Amino acid sequence: DIDISKESRWKDGGIRPDSVQQRMIEHLEEGPATFIIDDDDTGESADIVAIEEEDERIIVYLWHCKYSSGGAAGNRVSDLYEVCGQAQKSVKWTWSLRTLIKHLINRETKHARGRDTRFIRGSLAELATLRKAARRKFIDYKVGIVQPGLSKAGMPVEHLAILGSTSAFVQCITDSPLAVIAAD
Repeated sequence: DIDISKESRWKDGGIRPDSVQQRMIEHLEEGPATFIIDDDDTGESADIVAIEEEDERIIVYLWHCKYSSGGAAGNRVSDLYEVCGQAQKSVKWTWSLRTLIKHLINRETKHARGRDTRFIRGSLAELATLRKAARRKFIDYKVGIVQPGLSKAGMPVEHLAILGSTSAFVQCITDSPLAVIAAD
C-alpha cells in the first residue's frame, strides 16, 4: 500500500497517504512513542522524530526516510548514500536534548510551511514539559534509516560496508547502532 518512489508525507499542501514517511509514521503510531513529529524539510533534524518518555529515561529516535530510485526493492547504491549521509549528519542533534527541543519548537511555530502542525502525537505544551523533565532523566538517542528500495536478500558487500561504516559512526556518538528498515 505504499509507493516506494514517494518519500515525503507532506507535499503540495497535502498529506500523501501512500508515501514512505507516512507508512513509517503509521508504524510508529502503533508503538509507545509519546511524541511523533514530522520534521521533514530543509534544515531538519530528521524526517521523523519519535520520543518515548519512561519513568527514568527518555529515548529519542531520529528516523531518516528515503524513496527508492527504482519501482521495486533492489540493491542500488545510490539509494544508500544519501540516507546514510543524513543519518551521519543528524548525530549533531544527539549532543543536547534542549537544543533539539528548541529546534522542534521553532519548526512548529515558525516553519510550518502550510501544515496545521508537525505533531502527529504530542503537542508544543507537552514538549515544553518534557524539556523540564529531561533534567532528571537519562537520555538515549537512536538513529535509523528507512529505505524500502534496499533489499536484504543478496545485499552486495559494498552496501554492507556503507551500512557498517554508518552504523559504526552512529554507535560511536550515540552508543546505539544504526537501525535499518529495508524491504523483505
